[in-house]
Amino acid sequence: MRYARRFPDAEFRAWTPDLEPVPARGFLIVSFQGSKVLDSQVTDDDGRFTLKVQPSPGEDDRIVVYAAGRGRDGAVAYAVADPGLPGAQSVKTSPGDAARIWSWSRTTRELSEQPVFTLAESEGSGAAAVFDVLGTAWRRMRERYDGRDGLSVVAWLGFETTWSCGACFAPWPVTAVGRSWESQVWLPGNSDAAWWSDAMVMHELGHWVMASRGTPPEEGGPHYVGVPTFPGQAWSEGWATWFSADARRSPRYFDRQGGTMFWVDLSARASTVSPWTRPRAQEGLLQNVDENEVAAILYRTATGTRSSQPLYDALVTPAMNSAPWARGYTRHTWKRDERGALTDVVDTGRPSPCLADFLDALRCQGFPSTLVDAATEPASAFPYPSHEPLCP
Repeated sequence: MRYARRFPDAEFRAWTPDLEPVPARGFLIVSFQGSKVLDSQVTDDDGRFTLKVQPSPGEDDRIVVYAAGRGRDGAVAYAVADPGLPGAQSVKTSPGDAARIWSWSRTTRELSEQPVFTLAESEGSGAAAVFDVLGTAWRRMRERYDGRDGLSVVAWLGFETTWSCGACFAPWPVTAVGRSWESQVWLPGNSDAAWWSDAMVMHELGHWVMASRGTPPEEGGPHYVGVPTFPGQAWSEGWATWFSADARRSPRYFDRQGGTMFWVDLSARASTVSPWTRPRAQEGLLQNVDENEVAAILYRTATGTRSSQPLYDALVTPAMNSAPWARGYTRHTWKRDERGALTDVVDTGRPSPCLADFLDALRCQGFPSTLVDAATEPASAFPYPSHEPLCP
């Protein structure tokens, strides 16, 4: 099984005009005799599968591929689904009656004669690309956390459907497409074709990892590339971008919004959007920070060692999951005007974790201070005192 997809061009200015067939990995695939299920399997890393079928397939016999994956208990635990809601929608809107898990069908006879199941772009191969990323994220997290599953999650992608948040994740339960899900991802289906951005999709799943294994700061609101934001949001968004880089094994984040493609390189602290904004040491640990600077700090911290596992271990420590957090940050709410300036800022007084707490958790596990300092540059940039972590 393969699906047709597009990639960024060499300059990261647009999607490639030519489609490329790639293996469809980890898809649930089922053989039917009429309405009777004969067999079900999962495609391997090369997209290959073997299914039991009738020796002489009938006209109604078919093979159906689902953008769905199973958890440890064998039940479907993650999927990409069409919400059945065309046009602009709020993330709080319930899925429509036509909502369905993305699936594709071929007759058994057809595949017996030509055993290559290829999904075309016109069939919605963009949904297959999203599922490929979702499956990778699921497997990456299980590798990091002793085989444990994350929150069950449905990713909503409807071509011609857009969402009030653009693209986002929330641990909001929903019952839809015949199942109950513990969390949701919303992805835009407009002309930007951002579903081809595995970087963006994996970023949203970075939030899913934090919700599944850690404690999100629950500090959300409008935010922009290159514009410093509050410490809780910067920590959450920075972690998500770093997870995207780590899971994809690439320091370059890219996306297309408003008809323009942009990229951010964590290894070079460079962006096509704006000059890189660094923290200033004199403004302290709880200063507003660019989320991509947080991601760059995590990236440089992780790449200083043979494995990024210590960062995943730090996320699940009691110190990162027990309020109040040692550095004393409290959650804010805010709005932004049309120029991006902050308005209506309110300090809620509710404890929230931030980057400094995470670096404490990392150091308290014995992570080398020299590697943390190399990433934060405390004398001139982010003034984290690696020699004095706050340990329980």
